[in-house]
Amino acid sequence: MRIQQFEKYLVGCRFCTMCTPFGEVRNLKQDEPHSTRIRALILWRILKGHAEWNEDVGKLLYESTLDSVSQSWCISDYPVPEYILAARADIFDAGLAPESVNMYTLRADQSFRERLSPYAKDSSEIVFYPGDALAAKDVHNAQIILELLKDHDQEVALPSKIFPSGGIAHCLGRHDLVGGLVEEVIEDLRRYSKILVDGPLTFWMLSIVYPNYGIHLPEGVEIQGLHSYLLDLLPDDVYSVPSMTEKTFLVGSEFSRLQDLGYEPFWKLLQKVQGLDLIEPDGGLDYADSSGVGGALHISFPELAQRVSLARIDEACQVGADFILCDSPLDAAHLRQVSNGRIKIKTVPELFFEE
Repeated sequence: MRIQQFEKYLVGCRFCTMCTPFGEVRNLKQDEPHSTRIRALILWRILKGHAEWNEDVGKLLYESTLDSVSQSWCISDYPVPEYILAARADIFDAGLAPESVNMYTLRADQSFRERLSPYAKDSSEIVFYPGDALAAKDVHNAQIILELLKDHDQEVALPSKIFPSGGIAHCLGRHDLVGGLVEEVIEDLRRYSKILVDGPLTFWMLSIVYPNYGIHLPEGVEIQGLHSYLLDLLPDDVYSVPSMTEKTFLVGSEFSRLQDLGYEPFWKLLQKVQGLDLIEPDGGLDYADSSGVGGALHISFPELAQRVSLARIDEACQVGADFILCDSPLDAAHLRQVSNGRIKIKTVPELFFEE
């Protein structure tokens, strides 16, 4: 079992109550079974032969994000997302995953590329890989990014085929899908000196997860997130937005929290934007719940994911925010879908394209 390698963490995690009040679903349901501690206890009992995998355990492990916010609160920095991912893969292999997980499929979307091609160049040293926008099925966000780059004389190419990064499948424990996909994704990207990605899910996959599948880019090929790229592009400039008085509530992606830089590029970029009244959740983004797309909850249990995202919208409205600003196209698309026009949802590039 994949979960076997995390036994030493499960031993400690099952006794700890430090992170009990935290986690997107735990905070929503206000019950103990969805706490990190109880999940660790159940997994430890299975490892020790005191219990077996079953559909109820499978349901519990998928009724969650990757719970990286609980890892942020952990005094021992236990790898909570990693053992959730391992357990999900074991559950899927045992044939006990929810039907929504079993039904999930991956395919390239050539129409997505066709709609983006007018905004890109045929050749460039830099390739733009809109993996998060593709996962969100939001081509508009990718178009805005390309327009922003064009306005600053940045020429980027597109992959010949835009395959999904496999990030959602990986979160669902669907190694059977990801293993055959990563070579397809990397094939086009190998020949560029820089891969510019549009969001944290894609950055996490290419820089951290792919090497775990034995897939490595050639030496010298750089992977860079959009926010870092924009910081490098105009290090001395100050961006401006049409409205100088809007209150801006921040929602950070779970997948940003899984990276070394975390939310740092997002924060630094926002410091360059004039007129934003930034409202950060209590405790800061590292210690705040994310939207319902964390851990692919929107695929495994979509109604629960909607409730998680609505909780973020409620928080923003309660503090009088004019709009929610996300560091991820995937989070923004889900919040926009469930908000039903209740509050505006934006990503950083959308700050510069008021409609």
